[in-house]
Amino acid sequence: MNSVPDSSTLPFNWKSLPSLTQAAGVVLGLYFVVLIWDQLGWWMQEEEYHFGFLIPFFVWFVWTERWPLIRSILDNGGDGVAVVDEVKETQVSSSLDRYPWLSKVVTVLILIMTLGAMLLFLFGGIVRLVEGGRSVASTALFAASFAGILLGIPYLFMNKDLADREMLLSQRLTLLKLLVFPAIVWMIASPLPGFVKQEIQLFLLDKVVNVVYFSFELFGYPLLKEGNSFVLPEGRVGVADACSGIRSLTGCVVTGSFLAAVSFKKWYPKVFLMLMAVLLAVFSNFGRSLFLTVYAYNNGGDSISGFVHDATGYAVLVLTAIGLFLIVWVMTLGNRDWNGLFQDSGDGKESELKKE
Repeated sequence: MNSVPDSSTLPFNWKSLPSLTQAAGVVLGLYFVVLIWDQLGWWMQEEEYHFGFLIPFFVWFVWTERWPLIRSILDNGGDGVAVVDEVKETQVSSSLDRYPWLSKVVTVLILIMTLGAMLLFLFGGIVRLVEGGRSVASTALFAASFAGILLGIPYLFMNKDLADREMLLSQRLTLLKLLVFPAIVWMIASPLPGFVKQEIQLFLLDKVVNVVYFSFELFGYPLLKEGNSFVLPEGRVGVADACSGIRSLTGCVVTGSFLAAVSFKKWYPKVFLMLMAVLLAVFSNFGRSLFLTVYAYNNGGDSISGFVHDATGYAVLVLTAIGLFLIVWVMTLGNRDWNGLFQDSGDGKESELKKE
């Protein structure tokens, strides 16, 4: 029995890839450039999307962290084994490899998805030309199509490992699993379609107004509600669309998805953290709206405009980010993965993967 060498730390030789795989990589890079070019306009011109400048760094961090796992699959996937131990925790169940027909079915489905994503990208370009520039619809189409392309091309063109050995279905799906965050985070950060954004804003605004009104009633302070406005003893305060909390909600979801990607390997702690990100964003905005109303109640309606209004908005973003880090810390309790809280860690000896 000879141990399999860990080649994940060796330099990656682009020229060693098949010419068709190299061409696929170049095409994927071109799609990425167009995506960044399209979304950059939103990040620069729209205040509520300034957080978008963080997304390339998030993606780069996740990519560099997962590269040893990806490299292990590319080097040794034909053996059906992974050199890096962490791949075992991420790997899709090998029971799928028992059914040869399943690989063909999955390949056909992913091929259809990839071709459909390419058509979406083309349609997004047409929409951009028709509308005379960047639009919510074109950006959404670009982001959705890029997700399908980034997940489809590696699967279709990495059917063999770098030693030209056929890769099993479980290994190819594991490769896709490692690319999920870099693929879908652009969709999360893209502007919402107008009707969807309006419905979310109206829902959040209604909850903010009701929470503030109920809180004042609970503590016995007179407050008159007129639509989305409050009549105070010294003026009137209106709850604008920007105060719905949709900006902090979007930013918190993006940050939460990043922390979920780098902190956990299983889906259930990831989902739990995303739910906590949504709740944290919503309740922190409730607190901000309540604080501003109390401040205006004591100092007049005009007192919350300008610095106070903007400072509390940025404070909410900072506090929600800190809150997410604290939630991750509590969930991990010193473990890299939440699974460590429920599974026996064994005898502590370093595992070794070997092949015949």
